Amino acid sequence: MKTKSITALSLLSCVFFFWGFLTAINTVLVPYAKEAFGLSITQSMLIQTVFFSSPLLVCLPTVRLIRRVGYKLALLSGLGAISIGALSIIPALYIESFLALLGAILVIASGVAMLQVIANPYVVAIGPVESASQRLTFASSINSLGTTVGPYIGAYALFSSSSFELPTVMYLAVASAIILVALAIATMNMDEPKVNQQPIEEESAGNILAHRHLVFGIVAIFCYTGAETSIGSFLVSYLTNYAGYPQMAAAKMVTLYWGGAMIGRIIGSLIFGKLNPRKILASNTVLAILVTLTAMLKPGSASAIALVALGLLNSIMYPVIFSLALAKVGHLKERASGMLVMAGAGGAIVPLIQTYISETTNMAHSFLIPAGCYLFILIYSALLYRPKAKPEGNRQAISNLV
Repeated sequence: MKTKSITALSLLSCVFFFWGFLTAINTVLVPYAKEAFGLSITQSMLIQTVFFSSPLLVCLPTVRLIRRVGYKLALLSGLGAISIGALSIIPALYIESFLALLGAILVIASGVAMLQVIANPYVVAIGPVESASQRLTFASSINSLGTTVGPYIGAYALFSSSSFELPTVMYLAVASAIILVALAIATMNMDEPKVNQQPIEEESAGNILAHRHLVFGIVAIFCYTGAETSIGSFLVSYLTNYAGYPQMAAAKMVTLYWGGAMIGRIIGSLIFGKLNPRKILASNTVLAILVTLTAMLKPGSASAIALVALGLLNSIMYPVIFSLALAKVGHLKERASGMLVMAGAGGAIVPLIQTYISETTNMAHSFLIPAGCYLFILIYSALLYRPKAKPEGNRQAISNLV
């Protein structure tokens, strides 16, 4: 790669890191807010609800923004939103306003959703097409690094002291780093993805529904995001209640949950050329079901550690489901991709359902909800992934997955 491309990839990888960091830190912000603001589990879980609802609100407007101002300005807008949101958390903590905290989280989440739409095609555009997948894999690994260190740093900042000094320093440092990266991107002459200037095509719902595997793939992404987010959000409470961990130690254990996802993605990128990704997906979901059912029926230290290890099993689910769902959708690919991203709203809804079960029965029984999510993913990987319609498209798109 040329020096210019390497510099551009480094800056964009920082973008991937920021959104991974700020997404994963919510898993320790939830128990922190519960204690700091005297909230119920349901109220504290609104942090995840607000965060993962943002794709529903932001994805389509982001596409329109890209077509109006281009990828670079849209990217800078997303980074600006994240930095403003991070800075807004500081006064929210000082005035002890949970509503203000949710407002700041919504601003951050909107910026993250924008980056999810913008950053992937940007990484593809900055270098040769032949090495695009390599660049995307690298950037995704940096994203996983962010999700790994975020909970650890967050746990230290939020639980080490009862004062707001460390959280202030953390969010101020994050906002400052984002601003510096944004300034570097603004001043650099980076290759941009081509913008489709044609009006957004109004596809009928019937065209989407004709692709059964895509519809079920959207549901599978919803279930995956919901299960991963819900388990991550309940880990601290489960570790403290059933395994006897102190709260700070439990919060740091969440790092291993997200670290498993990082390791799994690296391993997946190495073995997918030799093994069948769809079959690995099915195997992982079987193990995930067993772990969550064990956490439900036999709560204790062993189950708690097994839940932490779920990060490794979750690692390859999203990219494999995404690829299976997009196979043979032809000219619907752009809209289908947007709908799959919007299905990330599962991270907003599933944790609320599990929270309701936790409060009406007990926390252990609530893990039936993520177990049900994994069950649907298993059914999708075994039966529902096959395209039934025959639209335009590359017939080989799914050959390496099935």
